[in-house]
Amino acid sequence: MEIHKNPVMQNPVMQMTQEERLSLMIRYGITDEKKTEHDIKEIREWLTTQNHLLEASKHMNDVIIKRMYAMAKGSIEDTKTNIDRYCSARGLLPELTLNKRIEDFEHFCQKVQYITLPKLHAKDLSRITVIRYLTPDLSDVSFLVYMRYTNLVEDYKQNFECNLGLTVIVDYKNLPLSFLLKISPMLLKRAENMFTKAYGYDVKAIHMVNVPNFIDKVLSLVRCSLSKEMASVIHIHHSYEELQMHFAKDVLPREFGGEGPSCDDIAENWKQALQSKDGREIIANSEKLITDETKRPPRNFTRRFFGYLGSLRPFSTD
Repeated sequence: MEIHKNPVMQNPVMQMTQEERLSLMIRYGITDEKKTEHDIKEIREWLTTQNHLLEASKHMNDVIIKRMYAMAKGSIEDTKTNIDRYCSARGLLPELTLNKRIEDFEHFCQKVQYITLPKLHAKDLSRITVIRYLTPDLSDVSFLVYMRYTNLVEDYKQNFECNLGLTVIVDYKNLPLSFLLKISPMLLKRAENMFTKAYGYDVKAIHMVNVPNFIDKVLSLVRCSLSKEMASVIHIHHSYEELQMHFAKDVLPREFGGEGPSCDDIAENWKQALQSKDGREIIANSEKLITDETKRPPRNFTRRFFGYLGSLRPFSTD
């Protein structure tokens, strides 16, 4: 698989029409394809002059660069900053981002579904991620493993499209209070930084359905851990009927009363995509998208963008 090109033109788990793609490019201000191609070439040339990014650039395909370019609304200089931020964050948070193999998450996937739906949200063209708990017995599932798996899936997605919009649906059916008490506010904040500052996601909404009575106190803790912007997009629904009011029926899975593919079928498609040859190569390449801080010109880059230094050594996967 050639690294500098989109590895699979027709992604097996995420669909996008030409009209949707054009609408997104208009939104990000990058409709001139010749200019975009020229700018990406210039950015690649710049990467060859950055010793701390040189090795990472060898494993970064053009789709990831274009994603950073979309985040920057077509600014070359801001794209350079975004790439540096992206690779710095990955190296700064190795427990979230590195040493991941799909086989390590087989047990997790038997208990939790973290899937991205095939179709875009018609309202704002965001990607929709669904989180479901398949059993109330989550005693042997750690929050850190949870966050590591989300990063593995996002690593895969980064290689296929420049869509920055994200909508999340969390189904709290089967979720016990004991698992919510495992959530580390510091780890949650670091994961938010990873998603918004490094991956560049614009979180449109977080829809919570089948929310138990005890969630109010836990939500207070969660809201305090998140930025005001992130906390403000949380919406609570007491039934699938309420959730359906926010989505087209052909987008929602059958478990939520929609007409789309079932969550189980989507999860199986994701499993096959991640375990495929291309999927494994993408995950392996993602491991190398980190800065070599020993070669960086002296400046306090990581603290300026993330407000903290070091890894997540205190956290355990046990």
